[in-house]
Amino acid sequence: MRWGYLQSIVILTVVIQAARAEEKLIDPTKRMTPERLVRRAVMARGAKKLLSQFKGVEDHVEGVYHLRGQKIQIGGKSFRQSSCSRTEMILKVAGQEITGLVIYNNGQAWMKRNGQITELPEQQVQAMREEMALSKITGLNVLLKKTKNQPSMRWLGESKFEDRVVYGVEVQRKGKKKVSLYIDKKTFHLVRIVSSVFDTTRSKEMSQEVILKDYTRHSTGLVYPKTTIMKRGGQPFMTTKVVKKVLHKKLDDALFAKPK
Repeated sequence: MRWGYLQSIVILTVVIQAARAEEKLIDPTKRMTPERLVRRAVMARGAKKLLSQFKGVEDHVEGVYHLRGQKIQIGGKSFRQSSCSRTEMILKVAGQEITGLVIYNNGQAWMKRNGQITELPEQQVQAMREEMALSKITGLNVLLKKTKNQPSMRWLGESKFEDRVVYGVEVQRKGKKKVSLYIDKKTFHLVRIVSSVFDTTRSKEMSQEVILKDYTRHSTGLVYPKTTIMKRGGQPFMTTKVVKKVLHKKLDDALFAKPK
């Protein structure tokens, strides 16, 4: 009886060791899930701890806006905090500089151009509301929070994008549009975002693809993409480059108040 008991233990131990040895030969990505993928992507950005320290983000950008076959040079800076945003933009058109200011604050939005202040119509406010929600999704951290209205994720598998292999995850928010996120298999950086948006310049729903490139490390440790390429309806829409990024513990609420 004693020998049989010991023999069973030996056999069980051999089986377990063999299983572990076999497990090491299996590509760990075969066991990847949407949650694990997003967690790896957040770790690659170094963003999880930083978000508890810095609530506001300030970006100084330059780039090109494509409008009806024209390439318009743009520059300026943007501020984001929670459900608020402020964009100060300079457009160079036909040798002239046009300045503009757009503020979104929890469901209200205003534009200031040439000294004139306009409250934006609901259609444009809704588009900005969707943009803010999309920004939170692509920030990734919200996908790991266990909340009542937490977005659901569906695994899209492995595919090729440009010169790299990516993993895809489809994010579904209750009552919102689906968003597909593509994360680099090697670096775990978010490199592509596919969704649909309402284009206020064309007054219609359009497919949108955002490509993120040139990841760099901020002095705080945050890893972020310097270059963003946006396409709508498969055509170039806007390309921007971050020339300076500042993280703030908290931005002044006055930045998001109705302009004067």
